[in-house]
Order: sequence, then C-alpha cells, then structure tokens
Amino acid sequence: TNFNETAFFYPNLYTDSTGVVTLKFTLPESLTRWKFQAMAHTQNLEYSLTQNEAVAQKELMVQVQAPRFVMQYDQLMLPCKIENLTDSVLKGNVTISLSNPFSDANYSSLINGAVKLNFTCKPKGSQTLFWQVTIPDTLTALQYKVIAQSEQFSDGEQKWIPVLPGKVLVTESK
Repeated sequence: TNFNETAFFYPNLYTDSTGVVTLKFTLPESLTRWKFQAMAHTQNLEYSLTQNEAVAQKELMVQVQAPRFVMQYDQLMLPCKIENLTDSVLKGNVTISLSNPFSDANYSSLINGAVKLNFTCKPKGSQTLFWQVTIPDTLTALQYKVIAQSEQFSDGEQKWIPVLPGKVLVTESK
C-alpha cells in the first residue's frame, strides 16, 4: 500500500560507546535498490558524508502474473511465480482465494483443483505454479489474494482483475 518513491526520515542519531550508529526506519514497500546518503557533524563542525546503497527485498517472494483483464466464460490459467532469494532450499505452500472486490463474496469455488499448492524452491531459484480458474457470467471484477509461506518466511499479493462481458453487441450497417 505504500509505494512512495522516496524513503525520507529525519532522525536524531547518537553513537554507542564504540562509535557505532544503528539506524532503524521504515522503507516503502517497493522491492528495489535505494540510494542512501547521510551527513553527520559535531558541535565543532567536523563532518562526515557517506553514500551507499540499500536493497529492499524479501527472502521469499510471490508474484502473480495476472492478465490485465478477463472476459466472462474464460478459462484462465493463473500463473504464480515463487522466488527463493536465500542460500538454502525453501519448502512451503501457496494459497489462493478469490472474491468479488465490491461485495467481498467468496469465489474460491471457481478454481478447478486445489486452492493450496506445495512448492520446493532451490537456492536462488524460482518455481512457477498454476491455478485453473473458470470465470462465470455474473462477475464484473475478480479479486485474488495469494499467500506463500515457508517455515521462516511469507509473502503475499492482492489485486483485482476487471471482468469484461463475454457477449459483445455487434451492429452491422450498410
């Protein structure tokens, strides 16, 4: 929900007895690289300037490759990519739930097969899983919520997809 382009904070920092400063702040939820700049000074106007790079990423990430829209009566193969950014094998499961974003009515019954799938990702690897979904003629939008969990890590994604009418009126004129 927080995808700001800057991660600004204005702290008062103090060093410990060994001169080490520990920073704690909240980054926006974008998974990216951040340029970090800091300047410190003493009361005698001695100063230090540092520039570095911070990487915001999760050890386990789930990415649903959803289409921009679907049409009523479609048979959809919804792919989900599980990424392991650790140096060890990750085992776990990924769960999907479908709902109407306007009424919160549960539509998980539209999934042909299991709602919960197991995954095993190699170190620094990925795995793609699929759900087959049948779109009924009663929906105008479909919201999905996908949650991947291993023993140590979890990640999730929630978005909605517009559902276009399956029948289009065609007018022919001469």
